[in-house]
Amino acid sequence: MKSSDKPPTILNVLKTAQPVSNNLEVDKFADRRVGKYCISEGRIWLFCEQYIIKDGTPVEKKTALTHNFVALIDEQHNFDDGIQTTTAFSIIAKHKSGRVLSTLTIPATQYNAMQWALKNWGALAISEANAATPRQLANAILILSGDIPIIDIYQHTGWRMIKNEWHYLSGSGAIGANGLDSSIRVDLGFEELADFSLPEPDKDPTIARELFDFLTIAGGNNLAVGVSIFAGNVRSVLGEAYAVDFSLFLAGKTGCGKTEVMALAQSAFCKYRYRILPAGFKDSQTALTIKSHRIKDASLAIDDIKPGASRKQRDEKIEKFNHLVEETGDQNARSRANADMSAQKMVRPRCMPFITGEIIPDGSSSTLGRLLAVEIKRGDINLTTDSSFLTSLQHKAVEGKYSKAMATYIQWLAPRMSELKRTFRKTCQVERDEAKKSPDKFLTGSHARFAESYAQLKCATDLYLEYCLEVGGIKKSDAEGYRATIDKGLQSVIRAQGQFQKDSDEAERAIRLLGAGFKSGEFYVANYLTKGPPTFNPYTWGWRKLAEKEGFAESIAGKGDQIGWIRQAKIKKSELGNIAKDDFDCDVEDETKSELWLIPDAFYKAVQRLANAQGQPLKLGMTDLFRGLIEIRVLVRTEFDKKSKTTRYSTQTPCAVPGFKKPRVLSIYCKTILEESDDDSEWEVVESSNDKAR
Repeated sequence: MKSSDKPPTILNVLKTAQPVSNNLEVDKFADRRVGKYCISEGRIWLFCEQYIIKDGTPVEKKTALTHNFVALIDEQHNFDDGIQTTTAFSIIAKHKSGRVLSTLTIPATQYNAMQWALKNWGALAISEANAATPRQLANAILILSGDIPIIDIYQHTGWRMIKNEWHYLSGSGAIGANGLDSSIRVDLGFEELADFSLPEPDKDPTIARELFDFLTIAGGNNLAVGVSIFAGNVRSVLGEAYAVDFSLFLAGKTGCGKTEVMALAQSAFCKYRYRILPAGFKDSQTALTIKSHRIKDASLAIDDIKPGASRKQRDEKIEKFNHLVEETGDQNARSRANADMSAQKMVRPRCMPFITGEIIPDGSSSTLGRLLAVEIKRGDINLTTDSSFLTSLQHKAVEGKYSKAMATYIQWLAPRMSELKRTFRKTCQVERDEAKKSPDKFLTGSHARFAESYAQLKCATDLYLEYCLEVGGIKKSDAEGYRATIDKGLQSVIRAQGQFQKDSDEAERAIRLLGAGFKSGEFYVANYLTKGPPTFNPYTWGWRKLAEKEGFAESIAGKGDQIGWIRQAKIKKSELGNIAKDDFDCDVEDETKSELWLIPDAFYKAVQRLANAQGQPLKLGMTDLFRGLIEIRVLVRTEFDKKSKTTRYSTQTPCAVPGFKKPRVLSIYCKTILEESDDDSEWEVVESSNDKAR
């Protein structure tokens, strides 16, 4: 073999590929020339042909592009968030003194302007002043960098098809059927999300038991808290199979332990940080939207909805809250367009939001229908220093037991994900239909969406129990015990939603304001025949005694403005029983069938005035409010307009009232208000007033 035929040594390959230093390490900043650009004297230069001599040799002019530094592109990063891909350059640099400058990651769209050098390195990176320098320098750096490695970096957690196999991404890499692949890079972009990093799955099947700790996090005091957290976590990891369309809200006063609970719940997907959650309503709306988008197929704890120092701060937080809950529930987001009128990719939440707050924000019934609210009280969580159970949970979270348990479950799910994408939704729909037929009737009075939310949580926990049994993590008897506990807790969560819905419903609130206005003397209604007070419970309908004055007998009067009438129903003697016939000499009033006739405009104006006084105006216009009264089954009757083919919420009275022929009114049963009132209230004696007494 000739010497020329010998294979090149590694050293020779390195020398021909790129510059090396004396200790054989690659020196990326060594002097060299590529095309018309070169690195020399710790600067970047441009060679331009000035003229050509007679023998054809060009004479070049050497022009400096940088004054005191050399910058090169170390890597090209293709960031993939599952919706769109963006490109950025990882840029390294060295000052001519030998000082290595900080590495920068610059979006490709900002690269050519070259403003990033001065902005980040200041006087250590001075470019020569020339109109063409930015364009020439940007091109020089690209060419002098040689073959730039292209690195794919994922910008979301959760499931992703990689090399035709399902993998679950987190900061540590990707978990597939064969375990953790740490060569796959994930960068979520926010410092607060850097801890979303799952460990290597455990080979011990008993690790599956660890997540059951969440079931009794509130002991026996409040089963709904622990069950909702456990079920929410195992539901969130199935977002790829069936997108999560509701949020979990943990409501409680400060000091009840809700933040500690959420920090423990979050530790199933990331490193445990005591009382520190990865997102909050102090974040900007954009930041919160991006976080909820990048945390995919996992829970995202968000702290904290509470009354702000000002009404403006409170309203800003509630606006962010409503935005997040509605976009999660609808699995949709506001459409946006680029400057060139092309459509932007839609960024929507892909996590299971775990929200904490001191108050349940006011919202429409549709918004609250996308929210499972769980109330936590002081004492539900034992926060004393001798609480060994809570302390043991925190120690396990620090050790990573819950994240390891979740990683092991994810490894089990990986080869089953394709099948789950076909079947899990259908399984939830079957469970939903069965729940509606349940003899327990726990769905009675709740929003229609809660049946679906219950079914999703139930099916997710059933799948986790199936996993535990298959790998031998628990015994069959234990699984039945866990299943009973979970179902009991989930049903208690769903039952509570009906009252939350009622408390926040604007139509229900209008009825409460109506009753409060009567009782506080803001307005009144009169007997439709006599113009005087109703003969039953006049105090309840806004009437007060007037103080007796010299020469005048004691009398009563309605307080405030008149907003309608009462039509008092009678029971005929013939309809009374034998005992009643002996007790009554005449027909008696039937309060349950007596009707409250409200003048529509006067009613809306009156309750809106009270709502404004509370600092929380009614969110519904008059027509929408009347429609809401139908939905809560308060209106006695409505009328169909044949001409417009629409429903009219006001109806004409069946008989005339003093001063009116047959006015159009809203008809409500008096018992609706009486049920909210205290019938034993004492009469309030008031001074006569021309503008108040009637």
